[in-house]
Amino acid sequence: MPMRSDRIPKPSGSAISSRSSTPITLRSLPEIERATWRLVLHTLSVRCCTAFVREEEGRWMLVRARSALSPSEPEGGIHLSLRYLTPSEVQALPLIRDRMDEEGFSSFGAGSECLTVPLVTGNHMCGFLQASERRMSAPFSEHDRTTLQLLSRHVLSSLRSILRASEEDSPAYIDYLTHVYNYRYFCQRLKRDSLQAELSGRPLSLFMIDLNQYKRINDTHGHETGNLVLAQIASLLRRAVRETDVVCRYGGDEFVVILPDTDRQQALAVAHRLEAAVRACQVEIPGLGPVMIPHFSIGISTLPFSASSDEELIRQADQALYMAKRHSSPAIHSFDKASSLPAS
Repeated sequence: MPMRSDRIPKPSGSAISSRSSTPITLRSLPEIERATWRLVLHTLSVRCCTAFVREEEGRWMLVRARSALSPSEPEGGIHLSLRYLTPSEVQALPLIRDRMDEEGFSSFGAGSECLTVPLVTGNHMCGFLQASERRMSAPFSEHDRTTLQLLSRHVLSSLRSILRASEEDSPAYIDYLTHVYNYRYFCQRLKRDSLQAELSGRPLSLFMIDLNQYKRINDTHGHETGNLVLAQIASLLRRAVRETDVVCRYGGDEFVVILPDTDRQQALAVAHRLEAAVRACQVEIPGLGPVMIPHFSIGISTLPFSASSDEELIRQADQALYMAKRHSSPAIHSFDKASSLPAS
């Protein structure tokens, strides 16, 4: 997602309210990025580090890392929060209103109580990074300013992961019925992951899953019962795949699973384990009790073995699913570009 510009609160105690802060768990970030925020707080002997990032739409976002009262608290003694600033808060912050350039930082730098440096990506200034609430009485030095500027490069990398994590937790990306990711998120995530796979040379596989006998449940027990069963099946799918895989509802009774760093043979192995795990489970139908899960089919496509883009990956997984539904269980097929036909 696009990097957003950063900015900084008033050095004399910001009036920014925390009531709308959205907490993000540091456990969801890689250890190297959790260490980045700890490093800033520890190196500069401060209790608070705040990044202000501006989106392309002009919205400003605040990401703040604050030391907990005790280092033994969960998440390594650090609380991380994210929220958007209101227009009035933006106008109240002088570094945004008057100094959206790399000049004019003297009153917020060496010799002051708050140390502020610009966040720069390439030749573009995308915001500000501020260290505040120092644990010692001495003001910040020029050496501290240089240190924070060096650390800001690592903070930029961490911010991308934080923004991605907050975006993925947004209700706009969650299917209201099954509580897995929705079609909108699937399209954005697949485009991003396929680009990363192309740049890194790593494989990427896609499952397209169809519940073959789900219509029978709706016809027999009604759509309300069918919705409950669909939500249970989505939960089972999410538990059956790996933590690195992404389960999304594609529409109706179809699901898709994005499998990063997974080649064709590995995808086939995952699919067979998934099929066996889900087939061994049961769902609860109100008034009937536990019943076996309806049969389902899986179509598989892989970058770069068969597909060369995210659109082609979807199209080939759909073709493989069509072929899978024409065969008996276990109906798992992987698209084979060499023969232009799916192969089991």
